[in-house]
Amino acid sequence: MDHRSIPLLVASGGALVASVLAFRWHKARKSNLERRSLPVLCFGDSITAGYHGVWAHPIYGPENPNGDELVHARCHPYSLALGGRLGQTCEWRDALHFAETVAYAGWSARQLLPKLKWALSGACWRAVVILAGTNDAAYDQVDAQAIVERIARLHRACDVAGVPVVVITPPDCELEWTRAIPGCGDPDTRRAILSDVARLLATRCSQEKRVVVDGRATLPYGPKYAELWDDTVHPSLKGSDELGAAVFDAIMKAGL
Repeated sequence: MDHRSIPLLVASGGALVASVLAFRWHKARKSNLERRSLPVLCFGDSITAGYHGVWAHPIYGPENPNGDELVHARCHPYSLALGGRLGQTCEWRDALHFAETVAYAGWSARQLLPKLKWALSGACWRAVVILAGTNDAAYDQVDAQAIVERIARLHRACDVAGVPVVVITPPDCELEWTRAIPGCGDPDTRRAILSDVARLLATRCSQEKRVVVDGRATLPYGPKYAELWDDTVHPSLKGSDELGAAVFDAIMKAGL
């Protein structure tokens, strides 16, 4: 299941000319109400993209073909559910306007940083939702603290841009498929590191007073929750929608 070579860029909505975006940002600064007319950027890896429909598992996604990603991969990003809910709070109820997704399947937090800076420089956003770290734990021989620092650099890029951040801590997942990838190490060890990343990241974000969505509470993992999962890493359509609902609740509670 090594899909690092297939970056997915999902843009729910359309690109606007930079001058128009700059004008919109200037207007949005005038009031919180106008700022809320801006879209939320949902940024991350394949979980953010809503990647699904490829990998078969007897419990999670048993009907998936276990075939070619280029043929079978589909995307149902949580931005759809998030945008729909945000639209319900305004007169303009277009889900694709209120939340947009930029996501790269298989990319680590370190690799994502320049892409985030690009997204921040080319548009203006109501907030940025960041979910990263799963690929770092799966593929890179680094410890949890190093991964958290990589993710923190993403947060700081948003701080520099003056855009509020909503942090999703990495959900649990099984990484047994990494056995086939040289250098990844023991899957159980990698999974434990991911668990530590979620815990340390939540603590750090609390200290920094950031808005946090608990990915593990929102998407509990195991056979009891099979309907939330498309495979052992990626949420199902229902799982992605649950994530979008949780992000919406966090944004509204924080007043963003």
